[in-house]
Amino acid sequence: KGRVDAFVQSTDKNFLVPVGGAIIAGFDKGLVERISRMYPGRASSSPAMDVFITLLSLGMNGYKNLITQRKEMYTYLKEELTKIAFKYGERILETKNNPISIDVSLFLPPVPSNPPGNETTATYLLDKDRDGESKDIS
Repeated sequence: KGRVDAFVQSTDKNFLVPVGGAIIAGFDKGLVERISRMYPGRASSSPAMDVFITLLSLGMNGYKNLITQRKEMYTYLKEELTKIAFKYGERILETKNNPISIDVSLFLPPVPSNPPGNETTATYLLDKDRDGESKDIS
C-alpha cells in the first residue's frame, strides 16, 4: 500500500486561471511548510491573485455549478471511454479509493525486440498502410 503525503493542484486546471500557479497541500502542516521553503522568491503573486479574482467573479453558486458540470462530464467521459475500450478489446480499470482517475488497459500486440536497422529501439510498432502493407511507425 502507498500513501499520499502531499499533493499538487494546478490552478489552471482546477480554477480557470492562466498557467503558472499551483496549490501544494497535504495532511502534515510541517511538511507543506518545508516544501514551501524550498521555493523562496521563485513564485509571483499573480497566480494567487488570478485565483482570487476568478473565485470572486464566479461566486459560490458559479463555483458549485462548475463542480456539478465537472462531475457530469466525468461520467460522460467514462461512459464513452468504456465504449471505445470495449470496441478495441480493452477495458476501463477500476481504481479503488481513487474516484477521479480513469485508467484504460493497453494491450499491445507482440513486437520484435530488435527491429532491423534500429537495434537500440525499445519499442517497435507496426501499422498497416492503405494498401494493407506493414509499415514502421516507431
